[in-house]
Amino acid sequence: MNRIMIEPGKAGFTPQDLSFDWRPNLERIEAEAADASRTGLSDQWALAEALCWMDLIDAEIAALDAASRDDRAGRSRAQLLEWRRRVEAVIDTLKGVEAAGGYSVTGPPKEASRAQGLGAVSYGEKNLHAYGTA
Repeated sequence: MNRIMIEPGKAGFTPQDLSFDWRPNLERIEAEAADASRTGLSDQWALAEALCWMDLIDAEIAALDAASRDDRAGRSRAQLLEWRRRVEAVIDTLKGVEAAGGYSVTGPPKEASRAQGLGAVSYGEKNLHAYGTA
């Protein structure tokens, strides 16, 4: 299983200027997506992690949008939107590998999950216009 790494204080990341003190390890999940694309092998753990990061980022954006607007919130929102763009690219890459028939070590892609059948909302179905990303 891949590790989910939250790295406060990493170079280029200044949490004191933002409304939160966590940072996803985007370089690692981007590398995992690139490896999956290069090998044609699906990486379902990386996809699951990217989807979790997307949910966390979306929740932070929603919380910022509900709070008062100030410079710190604006910087935080800009950082979150940048991370969201990168995570979305990872998800698109990993789903593309899976759609192309890329098998993982667990076997061929399964049919839609029960949650999808019950109308669960995927990242692609969310109203991205609310976040200024579409």
